[in-house]
Amino acid sequence: MARIDDIVAEDYQFVIPLVSPNWKVKTVEAQRYLKRRSSSVAFKVEEMGEMVLSRTNGVNTLGEIAMDLAQVYESDWRQVLLDIFDFFIALISQGAIQLRDLQNIFQRRRILDMTAPPEHIGLEHSNPFSHFDAIFCINVWANESRWADMQTRFARLGIAKSVIRYPAVETPRTHHIGCTLSHRQLVALARKWDAKNILVFEDDAEMLDTLLHELPPIVDTLEQREWKLFYLGGFPAHPIDRSLSDTTRLRTAKSMTCTHALAYHNRSFEQILEEIPDNIAELSTWVKKYNAIDQYLTFKIDENYLATPTLSIQPVTRSFEDESMQNRYS
Repeated sequence: MARIDDIVAEDYQFVIPLVSPNWKVKTVEAQRYLKRRSSSVAFKVEEMGEMVLSRTNGVNTLGEIAMDLAQVYESDWRQVLLDIFDFFIALISQGAIQLRDLQNIFQRRRILDMTAPPEHIGLEHSNPFSHFDAIFCINVWANESRWADMQTRFARLGIAKSVIRYPAVETPRTHHIGCTLSHRQLVALARKWDAKNILVFEDDAEMLDTLLHELPPIVDTLEQREWKLFYLGGFPAHPIDRSLSDTTRLRTAKSMTCTHALAYHNRSFEQILEEIPDNIAELSTWVKKYNAIDQYLTFKIDENYLATPTLSIQPVTRSFEDESMQNRYS
């Protein structure tokens, strides 16, 4: 098991602290502990403690707290992080602060440390999902009910044992940042594995009842094309997409929203990893330009295709489908 100080040091941008019930007494003890332990802290312990604890609400990540304090002190957030590091460790070790959902971090680390994709356990070669080198489902680790629903869907598709459950990066202050980081981390992992492609589901994806029948000819067409992104479903923001001349199974994907069922080809990896920051601080600025990862992908990545008919929807996009199709997704 990783030590708490290692977790804070390495995963500060994902750790979400919250105060303990008896935090006032414990904070005083932590301040005394820190004063005895070190005199190198840049800020006054009492002043720093008040500002840190006022932002420790079970929503802000440690990295976001550091960024807030950096604005107060007009300093670089990385330096502020170093300055408050010992104080946070003291608060945690003395019981004034707890860390939320560490299981998310442990499981995410375990997956990101894998050196190669697992074999598609129980997946027959005839299953069209065998086309993808790895299949992931991004899911908040504490949301067991959503994962159970996805397992039921995956079982119907014959891929339940092949899907890797990936703990979502949680950034409650701005969920678009966590979603973007989750997808970026999986693309980075795929590049490390030298994967040809990966398929990523989000945990609210619903599947068409004839998906296993519809997918094989689509996959065959993809094999014959150079592609970067393949959407099993999504909603075009502008109805300008056109079917390809040689197939009625694919459309060029322009102005797409949604990333709930999306395949990435390795031809997209380098651009995505170069253009999407890997940390919350830089992503806080990045989202002001792109808003969310689906907007970035639609404007910056080309050679993208959308399945026809739509193979996967989200509950919020059901009404955008033809009325005759809306009840065929579950």
